[in-house]
Amino acid sequence: MTNRLLLLSRHSAFFLICASISIPRLIYFLRCSPTWRKMSLFEKYDAKLKSSLEAILNISLSRDVWLQSSLLVKIGGLGKTVPFAASNLYGKHTLFDLTISTNTAEDKARLLAAQCMTSGCWLNALPFPQLGTHMFGQTFRISVVIRLGAVVCQPYRCPCGAAVSAMGLHSLACKLSRGRISRHDALNNDMLQALRTTGVPCIREPPGCSRSDGKRPDGQTLVPWTR
Repeated sequence: MTNRLLLLSRHSAFFLICASISIPRLIYFLRCSPTWRKMSLFEKYDAKLKSSLEAILNISLSRDVWLQSSLLVKIGGLGKTVPFAASNLYGKHTLFDLTISTNTAEDKARLLAAQCMTSGCWLNALPFPQLGTHMFGQTFRISVVIRLGAVVCQPYRCPCGAAVSAMGLHSLACKLSRGRISRHDALNNDMLQALRTTGVPCIREPPGCSRSDGKRPDGQTLVPWTR
């Protein structure tokens, strides 16, 4: 099954392995059955699911990363539940263990950010290119890796002179990052389309609106919100 999923895009393969091919129904059946007598079968099932996820995302899942990925999306995971876990109690307990075991402020901030209400909506989105909800392979992989705190790349030296760790977080804030401008423009375009969809006329980066510091706004509505 995994070999066939690798023929698809990472986003589509991940969506199928988490939300389709009867896996949710299988996990529910395993939870409601006295399968605790055969825990060795559970271990084999989890090992197969872990190897499949590693192959799809092209990453190595450590113990903490694997535990976080098994949590629900709303509490910072990937929604990839495991059969031996009672979802609510297990999720809260695992999240508490992960928070306590974090040694850096970056990991704590990542776990807190992953629990925000809308931070995991992209994981539940249907990978549909016509609707613009399908993420390209590397985009989806990096997004998942950053959410889980896994290793994304080899350490290297940034053109700005800073040392980039294996987590790759420096490129998200570096002024010399190539993707910084494109992400900024993509966010502006999304806000522009949202405003136009609601019937609010607006323009991007209006001329003649520069502030005293030489900066100009990213966008401007052509009608006032209030009088």
